[in-house]
Amino acid sequence: MSEIADLTHDSVFKELSSNRQFRVEFLKKYMPKELSREVEWDKVDLYSLNVEHTRQQDKDNVKQKEQSDVAFMFRFKDGKQGLTFCHIENQTTEDQSIILRSLHYQSSILLDYMKSNPKNKLPLIFSIIYYANKKPYKYSHNIYDYFEDRELAEKYAFKNSFIDLSNISDEELAKHSFLSAYEMIFKHIRQGDLEGQLDMVTSQLKIYDSFSRRTLIKYMSQYIDMQSEKFYDRIISNEPELKGDVMTVAEQSEARGEARGEAKGEARVKQEMAIKMLKLGDSIEKVASVSDLPKIKVQELKKSLKH
Repeated sequence: MSEIADLTHDSVFKELSSNRQFRVEFLKKYMPKELSREVEWDKVDLYSLNVEHTRQQDKDNVKQKEQSDVAFMFRFKDGKQGLTFCHIENQTTEDQSIILRSLHYQSSILLDYMKSNPKNKLPLIFSIIYYANKKPYKYSHNIYDYFEDRELAEKYAFKNSFIDLSNISDEELAKHSFLSAYEMIFKHIRQGDLEGQLDMVTSQLKIYDSFSRRTLIKYMSQYIDMQSEKFYDRIISNEPELKGDVMTVAEQSEARGEARGEAKGEARVKQEMAIKMLKLGDSIEKVASVSDLPKIKVQELKKSLKH
């Protein structure tokens, strides 16, 4: 007989859940009754998770990554799929974050499902929080009770404002005051036509402070498909008052380029030294120490010399 490995509270449940009768009886007992009546019970399987979450141990303030607990995939009688996430909570301290964390796990599982099944609609998902402690859980089971303003939370929490810049005209963006230039730049970088819109975008920069103008000019310079000198000249020609900001960005860019060149040069010298030492038969440890290269880099160089 094979020896059973040491078991944690979570792993016991996982081991038992591999038994079909156990998982069916568990879900029948704790699943909402209106859902339970619609489930095809011969089609309940363990769902393989690729979800990792971080749990913080309050006592030591240590964050530990671990796999999410157990999820079951099932089918309703109408053929639609459902997911149940079973979150095993063996607590030694009082933790009021459980309800919020269960929502996080649900969204993580659904995101994993969407990535694995991009053509499918999302299945229904709900959580079973299986809790044990010395004392009963004293906090609310309703997430909205945790908000300072419950009324506002029920109205706006877990919702979003979706701003699709590609559906907003430049004429409308131009009315957005201090946001206008940034939004136009962001939009046209992604659409790949910033050069054709550069004069219009540049005219929007005048309302910004100098720091913001330089930030946006640098942002454009990194993504626009133009030679740097042509790009800078175009902005100055269109808006002469931006010359100071343009020149500052150009000088900083040149300095960064020189610094990158020096760094590449130093890295090349170190690598050449390491290769010479390896060819002479020096150990990886000695080469790493003398060349000041990471040991893993020296190992890679040694492998490349064999090919």
